[in-house]
Amino acid sequence: MEIADFRLVSDSSVVIWEMVRRGMGVAPMLRDVADRTPGVIRLLPDMPPIVVPIWLVVHEDLSLSPRIRVVQRILAEGLARM
Repeated sequence: MEIADFRLVSDSSVVIWEMVRRGMGVAPMLRDVADRTPGVIRLLPDMPPIVVPIWLVVHEDLSLSPRIRVVQRILAEGLARM
């Protein structure tokens, strides 16, 4: 899929989701978000999910901080289980 395949276009995913929530169109969304939004239904339940990479980044100056490294490790482990 490409952006040209969708007719609701905005630089803000919040705006797009609000438009969907108000019945103004359809848009792809994270399943967890869509399932928690009353009134929103899945149009293509058999469609395989679109895989979206998640990047875990930290500013170079903070990368050696023990506290930041612990948080990174915890986040990485949690995200790997999703």
